[in-house]
Amino acid sequence: MLIVAALSEELQAFQGVNAVVTGPGKVQATLGLIRAIAEWTPSEVLVVGTAGNLHQHSPGVYEIGTAIQHDYTSLDAIVGGPVDPPTEITLSTSPFRIATGDSFVSHPAIAEGLSRWADFVDMESYAYAYVAQVMGVPIRILKAVTDNATASAAQDWRTSVAFASRQLWSVVKEAEWTGLRHPLR
Repeated sequence: MLIVAALSEELQAFQGVNAVVTGPGKVQATLGLIRAIAEWTPSEVLVVGTAGNLHQHSPGVYEIGTAIQHDYTSLDAIVGGPVDPPTEITLSTSPFRIATGDSFVSHPAIAEGLSRWADFVDMESYAYAYVAQVMGVPIRILKAVTDNATASAAQDWRTSVAFASRQLWSVVKEAEWTGLRHPLR
């Protein structure tokens, strides 16, 4: 199993566990995960990270069932053929949906718009899901809520990321994920 996060802050509680930090945003997430899969050839990818809350769900860790790319404009009609990646990718039977885009969402109007079709918002999940799908590697995504995607989101994230990392580690440890005791070398 390969453990992946966008930022090292999200892995603070994962002491002694080998993990890949890709960097934030869809481009860095894509490149980082492609490189990691090519180097490590994992049997499964486990993404751990943080997310903005769009529906006032209780604080905690959520398994993402569907990843949606929210900031992409379709080119299919323009070029006259299928060139677009899927708008959304189903990962599991979990009912929780995450909207991924390259902007940190901290504006109430944007959060309200995204809340019509997603529970959470982040900057990497869709990219990880797409890479894993294309490369044929099973993936699970766990997200800890750090903020409510409002004007105080950046400060809320900084204040709560260490706690979110501990929550994520607790869930991963309790689940005894395959390969966690013997991380990739």
